[in-house]
Amino acid sequence: MSLRADRYRQRADDAKHRAAQAKDPSIKSAFEHVTAVWAALADQVERIGFLHATKKTITQSANAPDPQQGRAKQF
Repeated sequence: MSLRADRYRQRADDAKHRAAQAKDPSIKSAFEHVTAVWAALADQVERIGFLHATKKTITQSANAPDPQQGRAKQF
C-alpha cells in the first residue's frame, strides 16, 4: 500500500467520523460524499501504482539478458 493511499484513506476515515457526528442531514450527506471520494481516490492511486510497478517489471524482464544466448532478448 502506498503512503499517499494511506493518507487518502485517513482523510476518508476522518470524513466518515464527521458525517457520524453531523446533525444536519445535508452536512452529513456532504461528509458521506467526501468519504466516498477520498476512498475512491485511494483505490485509484493504488491501482495506478500497481500498474506502474507491473509495467516496470515487464520492461525489466524484457530487457534482461537471455541466459541461453547471453544477450538481451529482442522483441
